[in-house]
Amino acid sequence: MTALQRRFKSVIQRLGDSYIGTHGAGFALTGILSVGQAKLYLDDTTAAALNRPIRAFYVSHDDPAVVADSITWAGLTLAVKKIIELRFQSAVIAKMLVVA
Repeated sequence: MTALQRRFKSVIQRLGDSYIGTHGAGFALTGILSVGQAKLYLDDTTAAALNRPIRAFYVSHDDPAVVADSITWAGLTLAVKKIIELRFQSAVIAKMLVVA
């Protein structure tokens, strides 16, 4: 694990919300995506069909989530629709999960 990966993971664990996923518990920094933002990551038909709000979960580089996993967070059950790896100098430092 690189120093940057360790820093991102530490911030996410310290400041993030806990959730339960298909592969166990984890932490994520959460945010809401507008439909326009969601269309950057999903095709128009998929983005239009999703329940609102569409959320972004920023998780550590080693989070085991995969597309179609189920996540329980804040009393909601959400599905992972897309995973975007956030990279710096070819290393994955965090992942953004698009969930709805």
